[in-house]
Amino acid sequence: MRAITDAKSDLGLWKTHADNRGLIIVLVEPSSAERWLPGETELARDVLRLCRQRFSLDSERVVVGGQAGGGALAYRAVALERDDLRGCVVFDARLAGPPITDQPDNRFSLLIGRSDKSTLAERLERDLGLLRKAGLPVVVVRRDGAADRLTGGDMAAVTRWIDLLDQI
Repeated sequence: MRAITDAKSDLGLWKTHADNRGLIIVLVEPSSAERWLPGETELARDVLRLCRQRFSLDSERVVVGGQAGGGALAYRAVALERDDLRGCVVFDARLAGPPITDQPDNRFSLLIGRSDKSTLAERLERDLGLLRKAGLPVVVVRRDGAADRLTGGDMAAVTRWIDLLDQI
């Protein structure tokens, strides 16, 4: 889920990183220019269904993710689509909604990016503790910069992590 602060040029950066790893990256935009709306969780689920119909997907590397409000929405979508997903990527986002669980026969991982300058930094640390206590594999990408934009390094970390999911 795209963040409101994403630039149109970010699509080219994502494409470069995805092409290098043989991945398909789908960026969904919110209907409002100001923020994601709670009801757009269904939009995320619809996009997942459409991708499954149109593309031959490696089920071991299908993830949903987003930044800020898009990350919170992605986390909620994952809770509803848990059995068909391998992971969730969130950057500087609240982890709101039902807890995601790991299952021995259907492994699940999280990549959480957090900026030390984010207003959510303390809350994310608490959430990380709860996720680890629940036994979920969590990778943390600590970011020095502002929480409003992903960098090429962030995108590289995400695509590298997705590429490794089928080996865990």
